[in-house]
Amino acid sequence: MDNPILRIREIRIRRGVTQDQCAKALGISRNNYSEIEHERVRLNAIDFIKLCKYLNIDLNSFSDQDSVYLKINKLEYQNIMEIKRFLDSHFK
Repeated sequence: MDNPILRIREIRIRRGVTQDQCAKALGISRNNYSEIEHERVRLNAIDFIKLCKYLNIDLNSFSDQDSVYLKINKLEYQNIMEIKRFLDSHFK
């Protein structure tokens, strides 16, 4: 299982986005964002979606197995994906 937080971090770095920029996008301190990337704090569902949107990461690149690393359970993850599919199909 690939850690989604590490994947997000790698994408952030590749795109030249700082932790401070991500923290501002989430409305948290850079220190709190750093805690997320170092897996001392789990990312909740809303912040996960916000961060993916900010970094332009397709939610479909994640699976329900990734929920282990996030502050969401598999059912919440599946709900996120259902909402994404609905929005994608109705607002393209």
